[in-house]
Amino acid sequence: MSKYKANISLKNKNNVTTLIFDSVKERSRVFDVGCASGYLAELLTKEKGCTVVGLEIDPDDAVKARKYCEKVLVENVEESLWQEKLKGEKFDHIVFSDVLEHLKDPESVLRTMKNFLVGNGSILISIPNVAHVSVRLELLSGKFVPEPIGILDNTHLKYFTKETFTDLVKSAGFKVRKLAASSFDFPEAKIEQYLEKIGLRAQDKALREFSSEEAVAYQYFFEIVKSEATAQKDTKEQKPIYEVRNFLKTLENAHKKESQQLQKILRENNSLRVEIQRLNNEIETYKKSIFKVLNSKTQKTIKRFLSRSKS
Repeated sequence: MSKYKANISLKNKNNVTTLIFDSVKERSRVFDVGCASGYLAELLTKEKGCTVVGLEIDPDDAVKARKYCEKVLVENVEESLWQEKLKGEKFDHIVFSDVLEHLKDPESVLRTMKNFLVGNGSILISIPNVAHVSVRLELLSGKFVPEPIGILDNTHLKYFTKETFTDLVKSAGFKVRKLAASSFDFPEAKIEQYLEKIGLRAQDKALREFSSEEAVAYQYFFEIVKSEATAQKDTKEQKPIYEVRNFLKTLENAHKKESQQLQKILRENNSLRVEIQRLNNEIETYKKSIFKVLNSKTQKTIKRFLSRSKS
């Protein structure tokens, strides 16, 4: 059974699941990917008269979700079996409620979903914000500790900020129609305590940064639709991390080039060593031949000298 449960109050607008619910049209056809026990499907069918098809990897949760769904496929969204089972079906909305961060290749999954959207349909997504103030303060302390649940959930394979997820959306061939967030801020006193622990002063600029909109956003809600434009990465303003990566790539290429040149020199030196060894061997052979001749002549001279001495 999944560890993820949701008690949704539709009155609470500071909740991404509520934002997803509010964005679904009445009597629409919805594909709920990672539907869990069907808590969202229940609300959509009862409150909005929607028809919901679910996809859930956990078989126990899938059994519960079937009470509220037209059907539930027990499949892994990153495998292709479910696509055959839904071949030809189209949906007004596809929902990924806290799912994409658990996938190996969320961009590829989003591209696949284009085949299951009606022309003006949308994908409704919620994701945790890894740039939340709580994570920023942990990183300043040199920590990045996985948790059973939350932003640093120990089953997350991907971590996103608003900017990086927007880039992924564009790369997958979509555009953002709507963007909102649920927020959870830290009191200034708490921020000051964290900073003091690592020897930093809580200056006004730092406090403003830790209280900014992107720092207090706990989860983001995205509604995305198909984009006709081809995705292009903006390289005008690169973040420091990208500049570092480019610098390291340049160093790597330079090292590879120098390594190739060194290998070439070593091969040439090896050829020279072989040639020198061959010449040395020839010299040794000549020396032996010369010594042999000299020894023969010397012996003859000594013999003549001895014979004369006896006479």
